[in-house]
Amino acid sequence: MPCFKDAQGKKRDAWEGLPIRITDIATSPDGSRFVAVGMSREYTVLDPNVLEKAEAYGLPHPPPKEVYQKRIMIWNWDEKRLEA
Repeated sequence: MPCFKDAQGKKRDAWEGLPIRITDIATSPDGSRFVAVGMSREYTVLDPNVLEKAEAYGLPHPPPKEVYQKRIMIWNWDEKRLEA
């Protein structure tokens, strides 16, 4: 969990349960925004035709595939919300 501190070392904020694994961070020059870049892990939606055929032949459903995507998240400190 990333923990962010101000210039005096006091805890300013912390993010829990982020949807990405952060690989790089930056702050805006005025300190009002925080940018996190990282990878998100998502699962593909299986083609309904594949599921129907598997069921028709009594085969187990194939597992969904993991897809890793690059994401950029922009956090607004003052409003305590994600902008992107």
